[in-house]
Amino acid sequence: MRKFLVLIILFHFCLCHAQESNINQIKSIFSETKKIEIYAYLVQSKWYKNDKYEYLKKDSIVNIPEIYLRNKIELSKKQISKLKKSIIKSPDKIDERADCYMPRHTIVFYDEKDVILGYVELCFSCMNSRASDNFIVLNNKMLFQEKLFKEFGIKYFEETDEETEEYYKNQEKEMMELEERYRNKKKKTDE
Repeated sequence: MRKFLVLIILFHFCLCHAQESNINQIKSIFSETKKIEIYAYLVQSKWYKNDKYEYLKKDSIVNIPEIYLRNKIELSKKQISKLKKSIIKSPDKIDERADCYMPRHTIVFYDEKDVILGYVELCFSCMNSRASDNFIVLNNKMLFQEKLFKEFGIKYFEETDEETEEYYKNQEKEMMELEERYRNKKKKTDE
């Protein structure tokens, strides 16, 4: 019985220590942060192939092509403080996640020289995220910030019917271009 009690106490101590460590990491991230931008964009599966990759370059600005960008805001100092408090209070565990991953939001943290410190890419629909290596501590906690994003001014959370229609038109156009290239290539090899 004593061994069991000791194990429970040790487990509780380790859990508390881990939570305190996470809070200290979060505070450290925010102490270095001088600017935060939140980007809302069309789901990346609907981007042209060449535009999908590396829209977020390490140590540089975010480069989301204008045709996909739906909403972008820069947080005020007051909003940054509110975000920090909300993240610290947020749970770190996600009970249910979907298998899909179609992010529509990225939050980017900058230092005083406008160099990217880190980022978190979010899919509120499936409750999955991806973060830069130094921001892993924010991964799950950031998924509980949708209401705050809305309060800050982010308006885009799901695609419109027009965007879906445009996507299918673009897909059809790309298919026709591929077929044309295939026919031309086949024609050259047959000659």
